[in-house]
Amino acid sequence: MKLNFKYKTLLRFFSVSYFTLLLYLVFLVGRRHGLIDFRSRISLIPFQQKIDFLRYNGNNDIQSQFDFYSDIIGNVVMFIPFPFAFLWLGSRRYSNRIFFVLLIIFTFSIEIIQYVFNIGVCDIDDIILNITGGFLGLLLFNFKPFNF
Repeated sequence: MKLNFKYKTLLRFFSVSYFTLLLYLVFLVGRRHGLIDFRSRISLIPFQQKIDFLRYNGNNDIQSQFDFYSDIIGNVVMFIPFPFAFLWLGSRRYSNRIFFVLLIIFTFSIEIIQYVFNIGVCDIDDIILNITGGFLGLLLFNFKPFNF
């Protein structure tokens, strides 16, 4: 029985570490607090900026391309561990539907906080990509090897 307690404690430690790292990456890394009014740059048309980038700036410079692709991949990959961490922290009484609603609420909350506190661009693309990553993580979590 002690092994089970240690195992659950380890999973909870990893979960808290993940959420701490996630919030650090979302709110603190690479942000220029107060230097730019990000609120004027709200983006509500899905993938419009990304399509425009590919259409007009796609081949100009390597750094821009890196930023473009790392934004897309990063927003998806950053949320793949989300279901593992969330479900390991609490009881596993959540259905996939309830978890998915909580994922949407969490993602929208991040964007709203970024908008209100002017610490990033409120972007519909981020919401879509984060939810996609969380959904992929949920699919992985539902495989038998990960159902602890």
